Amino acid sequence: MKRLIFLLIAIAGICFSAFSQVGLNIDRLLNSKYTSDPNVTETYISGDRNKFLRKHNLTAFLTFKGPADKYGKMAEGLIIADAAKAVGKDVRYKGGRLYCGLYTLKPATVKGRKVNRYLYYINTGAVKGKHLMIVYLEGTLSEAEAHKLIRSMVRKVK
Repeated sequence: MKRLIFLLIAIAGICFSAFSQVGLNIDRLLNSKYTSDPNVTETYISGDRNKFLRKHNLTAFLTFKGPADKYGKMAEGLIIADAAKAVGKDVRYKGGRLYCGLYTLKPATVKGRKVNRYLYYINTGAVKGKHLMIVYLEGTLSEAEAHKLIRSMVRKVK
C-alpha cells in the first residue's frame, strides 16, 4: 500500500510540473513536498473534462493550505518574490505582515494557448489553529472572474 501511495505521489508530481506555476517561487510549496504533514492540504485539478474547471474557464487549479505558524514566513517570502513579477496586485497588510493578496501574473503559453495566471494568498496569522492558503489559477478567465471565484471560496471557508 505504501508503494502505491508513493507511486501515485511521484506520478502526480511529474504531471503537475507541467503547469505554468513552474518557474514561480511558490512551486516550492505546490509540489507535494509537505503532504506528509497531516495539517497540510494540497489540491491539484487539471483536465479538459473537469466540470469545475470548465465552469470557471480554468485549465489548472492548485491550492496549498497549512498552519500559518509553521509555513507562514516561508510562504510569505515566496509570494513576495513572485509578486515582484506580477502585472497587477490587490494587497493588504496587517501588523506589517502580508495578510492577503491577489496577484495577476504575466500570461503564459500552455500547449500553444495563451492562459491567464493568478496567485492568491491569505494568512490569517501565526496563531494556533490559524492557516494560510495559496491558490494558483490558470486559464482564460478574466481578472474580474478570478476575483469573484476567490471571494466565493473565501466565503465558504469562513
